[in-house]
Amino acid sequence: MEKRRERQKGSDQPEWFVPGVVVKFRDFLNLPYIDGIEKVLIEKSADFKAAWSKLEEVAPEITMRRRFTVANRKEIEELAHLAEKMDPDYEPPDFFSYFYVESPRRLDPAQLIEVLSPLAEIDLVYLDLPTEVPFACVRNLPPQMQYYGCQIHLKSAPQGIDAEASWIRQGGDGGGRRSGQRLIDVEEGWTFDHNDLKSHQPRLLFGVIHDNWRDHGTKVLGVVCAAGNPAGCIGVAPHPKSVRAVSVWVQDPAAPQGMRKIPVAEAIWAVLRCMLPRRKVFPGDVLLVEQQVITTLNIQGNPVSVGMPVEILPDTFILIQLATALGLVVVEPAGNGRQDGGGCNLDDFCYTAAEGWDIWRDYTHRPDAMRFVRSHIWLDGIGPERLKSSQVSGAIMVGAVSRDIPSSGGQPGFRRLLWSSIAIRSSNYGKRLDCFGVGEDIVTCTSNTSAAGFTTDTYTSDFGRTSGASAIIAGLALTIQGIAQAAGGRLKPSKVRAILGDWTTGTPVYGASQCGNVNQQVGTMPDMKKIVSKYFP
Repeated sequence: MEKRRERQKGSDQPEWFVPGVVVKFRDFLNLPYIDGIEKVLIEKSADFKAAWSKLEEVAPEITMRRRFTVANRKEIEELAHLAEKMDPDYEPPDFFSYFYVESPRRLDPAQLIEVLSPLAEIDLVYLDLPTEVPFACVRNLPPQMQYYGCQIHLKSAPQGIDAEASWIRQGGDGGGRRSGQRLIDVEEGWTFDHNDLKSHQPRLLFGVIHDNWRDHGTKVLGVVCAAGNPAGCIGVAPHPKSVRAVSVWVQDPAAPQGMRKIPVAEAIWAVLRCMLPRRKVFPGDVLLVEQQVITTLNIQGNPVSVGMPVEILPDTFILIQLATALGLVVVEPAGNGRQDGGGCNLDDFCYTAAEGWDIWRDYTHRPDAMRFVRSHIWLDGIGPERLKSSQVSGAIMVGAVSRDIPSSGGQPGFRRLLWSSIAIRSSNYGKRLDCFGVGEDIVTCTSNTSAAGFTTDTYTSDFGRTSGASAIIAGLALTIQGIAQAAGGRLKPSKVRAILGDWTTGTPVYGASQCGNVNQQVGTMPDMKKIVSKYFP
């Protein structure tokens, strides 16, 4: 096999990311779930031995490691069994069939896919893609001011979600400490002692805080649950019982800056482990996954970075599926789309010849695996199809829209977020999306680096995109669960998802005819006044 001495030039992969592939063996081969599993397979299969020898000729140090290490085998089995008891339709996958192969400097990941995917023991080989927060820009506001009047996303429809319609109902503000709701936020950094957050006593359940991303996590928590102090802003659910966080960064002395990033699937395992004895996470809690997968499209010969929903990765998909089976309400950004300003149509993930690229060629090597992934993701809840539970992630997928105020004096409305003059990111779209939120000019908390540390009294008026939109929807999920609990009991994730995606209780996108029938592509924006009237009369 030809040796490759350097990485592909022009790669937009972040410096911290180590390229590699995820290998999924065929289900229930009864392989031991151990690092170095290739040693077992070499003894069992001549074909595997021959293929692995080719790789070792180029990189003698190459090895397979378990994909899931945050939870041990006993915990994984306990959680899968618990999910079966809680959701009779849940069909556990073989979690122990997933392994990871780091790509040594002398091997391109494409070579690993080429060598490993034809083997009979292997079901699927796909690129391990980096993730990031679906970030947005910063426009700071002066401290010590009351900004509720500027939080248009909270106002009545069609401008906002009409948060006040839920606040006047028992439990609709998050419920407070005695009977309130719990939020778990998965991302990269936060400043927990911000003036508008510290009363919730936020805590880190797992990982370490990355200082470079404190601003993003602080903004997200501000949108969801800022306490509404005399100075500052107020969240969609300002009085939750608890706010917890899980970081995708962990300590690693051998890594740059002493920390490394883990897969989103591992971060979700960290959340689910907290549902076992000595519980800190409970069925009905809201899990917000503030990450997007980063890959590259080749459009007319030019590489374009693209943000996609995290569930395009099969190992992440099965963890979201497990989380919803265990009763967690999972909120997932649809992703910010193409760096050049265009969103990706998630209904047509295989791009046409006119687009010049088929993302599946880069994503997975085998045509049958391509069908496997598509059926699991993009048919989720679409049209008349009746899918098995194994084909539905259960996450609430959220798009972002921009406000549109017609110059003719017509009613204000929304358009799918197509372009920003400050940062050229946009929102993905497609029938997979359940609902949308405002994706620009969201007023919320932030935290900036200063000589004294990290600010705890700063605010911004320019948060948005699918990060901000997903935070709004996560707040609504908390308010719905709060009202439901006050009325007798919290709802299953599927019911919360159905309510938030109900077209009869939401605000549609304005100007659909100019945007290619966008109404069918980003869902609806929940209107709490209509939701309360229909579901909690």
